[in-house]
Amino acid sequence: MSQRQAGFIATLSLGLAPIALPQALWLRGRAARLPEAPGERVGACDGLEPALQIVAIGESPLAAVGLPNQAHALTPILAGR
Repeated sequence: MSQRQAGFIATLSLGLAPIALPQALWLRGRAARLPEAPGERVGACDGLEPALQIVAIGESPLAAVGLPNQAHALTPILAGR
């Protein structure tokens, strides 16, 4: 990225701050906070050789927010493939 592009992005960010900041504060106070799905957060898939360990770090898709249980989360689905 050139210095000119970086300067443009910085100027644009500062210019949008008066609009974005109030929206962010409003959303933070009103957004629904859903619980994680119940169930084990550690597991193994049978029949996979060699064993592969997966560590998933992220947001609601990895935590199964809004799903009936952890088996429907993204990590167990990826591990089963």
